[in-house]
Amino acid sequence: MSSITLIDPERQGFKARCGLLAAETPRAQAFCPIVFETEAPLIVPDAKLDPRFGAGPFVTKAPNIRYYAGVPIRGRQSDGVKTTIGTLCVRDEQSRTPTPTDLKVLSELACIAEALIEARAVAVRAAEAAEERRIAVEGLERERRQFKQAERMANMGSYRYDIETQTTSWSDGVFVIHELPISAGVPVGEIMNFSPDPDRTRFRAAVERVLNTGEPFEMDADFVTAQGNARRVRRSCDIEMAEGKPAALIGLIPDITERHGLEERLRHQACTDDLTQLANRAEFNRVLDARLHEARTSDIDVAVLLIDLDSFKGVNDRLGHATGDDVLPRVAERLRAPRSAGCFLAPLGATSSQS
Repeated sequence: MSSITLIDPERQGFKARCGLLAAETPRAQAFCPIVFETEAPLIVPDAKLDPRFGAGPFVTKAPNIRYYAGVPIRGRQSDGVKTTIGTLCVRDEQSRTPTPTDLKVLSELACIAEALIEARAVAVRAAEAAEERRIAVEGLERERRQFKQAERMANMGSYRYDIETQTTSWSDGVFVIHELPISAGVPVGEIMNFSPDPDRTRFRAAVERVLNTGEPFEMDADFVTAQGNARRVRRSCDIEMAEGKPAALIGLIPDITERHGLEERLRHQACTDDLTQLANRAEFNRVLDARLHEARTSDIDVAVLLIDLDSFKGVNDRLGHATGDDVLPRVAERLRAPRSAGCFLAPLGATSSQS
């Protein structure tokens, strides 16, 4: 069983869950509130032997939890401060002996969950800004000012392609994203040149599907501005109807470069050892499983070479752990030499001289 659990004063609710879990349960005698209150990971190898939970309803009755492991999930408040809002946890009906990797994997998954929650909040704010523009009916000038402000806050723009006249109009935000002066007008003949293949081909095919089926789409794509700067944008497209017939294609183009970079960094951090910047043990296990599977199915060879640092303990004892922590990245850098091209490198032992 697993879940992302949100906590309130009286209950715990499972925002996402897998296994024999109800949608919500009372907070009393539950596991997740302890993680929430202490803001620290919690591992219970055998709940029946733990005086805090052994007689509780979650252990003696369904779902009969014996093993629990959970880590905090934090959300960013309006002032920028992160506070704990819930947990990411796993449970089992059988007791388990946890490994050092278990908690690390949970923490890595919690980082990704936090990034997705934050990204969703940004998307909601952008959608709210767009909705405010749609319902603003008090005057075209006031509407224009409100929407321009929303565009700057959300770093996005909107477009409209008139099907009958085959003309395109952009809001100011689209010009900003393209790094083009508004006074120059829409570069109609060059619009697709801002998207390199294969994203350009994907976008054209998606537009054709909208025209043929009427179903809107949303896609992320690489993008190169008029100044040659690489960005990441999200394109949406929908049909505007007039008198029962398609009149135009409309959509939003938000610049998601920063959010995309954040997600990529989080993915990198989730599979990278902080000290050596090599793959961590969890990523090593994943890649090794994949290589072994490929070797079995394709009848090819795969080799694993284990390297030990002789007398490394003496470095720590004589020169201190700070020096030891300086040695490990230097060793990693040497392993990245051209002779190791094609090899997958990862530390399997302690990733800190103090561990």
